[in-house]
Amino acid sequence: MRRSNFPLRLASSLLEEARRVAEGEGVALNQLINIAVAEKISALRTEDFFRERASRANVQEALRILDQAGTEAPQLGDEMPNCAPKTKVNTEIDRLLRKAIRTKHLLRFRYKGQERVAEPHDYGIQNGVVRVFCYQVDGQSSRRLPGWRLVDVSEMQDCKILEHRFAGNREAPSGKHHRWDEVFVCVGPPPRM
Repeated sequence: MRRSNFPLRLASSLLEEARRVAEGEGVALNQLINIAVAEKISALRTEDFFRERASRANVQEALRILDQAGTEAPQLGDEMPNCAPKTKVNTEIDRLLRKAIRTKHLLRFRYKGQERVAEPHDYGIQNGVVRVFCYQVDGQSSRRLPGWRLVDVSEMQDCKILEHRFAGNREAPSGKHHRWDEVFVCVGPPPRM
């Protein structure tokens, strides 16, 4: 490996902190700086790599493959991990939600004592609670229909996939989107005509 010298100017506070870290790690200051530069370059190249790979993605083909997904229950070891009580989900409801979103089918379910029919759009964990963000199109509600609803999955009952499909994403009137801790699956855009 070829080595070369480069005069490096660091703020004195940063240099002192680097010396303390190098001493604590038991390495020379020069080695610590080399490792830090290598890690930063690696992070930047990784970002470029994924950006380039994403530009070659065939989204329609990926969605076609997902539409062919089976309806089998998870095999032993594939279940959702045991989590805090608010993040536990009935395996059957989890399977139904994932399939309905992938295949863009309407759902019928009971929530807070009312029957609802909705387009499921986003499914994941928000503020530590498993939720589905859906566009309710029919059924009962204390608010005007149709409209957006954020539903706690643990309170969903009698969940069924309907034969009727919906086109895909809808624009949010506010232009704002929910923040999620983790998204399990979300609906794609409508097919282009």
